Amino acid sequence: MTITASARPWSVLVVCTGNVCRSPMAERMAAAVLRSAGFAVPDVALVGSAGISAWVDEPMQPEAEAALAARGVDAAGFRARRLTEDLVTSADLVLCASREHRAAVVTAVPVALRRACTLRELARAAEHGPHCLL
Repeated sequence: MTITASARPWSVLVVCTGNVCRSPMAERMAAAVLRSAGFAVPDVALVGSAGISAWVDEPMQPEAEAALAARGVDAAGFRARRLTEDLVTSADLVLCASREHRAAVVTAVPVALRRACTLRELARAAEHGPHCLL
């Protein structure tokens, strides 16, 4: 069964430093998981990534591509992009590789405070419930 959108797609933005390793890997893996769970990507959910100091227009690092390929996830066509205020404000959830990335996101775009967390914080919330983020 595929779940389709009735309104604007729900969006996730993954943030790291260069946007050539961690965040694009998380972007592609999250999209693959959503598809395998029956979500129509990008109709229901959009997953993107950006870097605070991105290597703009660079492809994903070969090691990252190989790690994705080993898991059956396609890395084709990826190009790095720099984090912008528009990307952050349009995301429903901003997942950051580290606390430093989250701090940079929230400093640049204060309205993201309640929508930004680290991947570790998200994992903790998934394991223990959202109250652990409070």
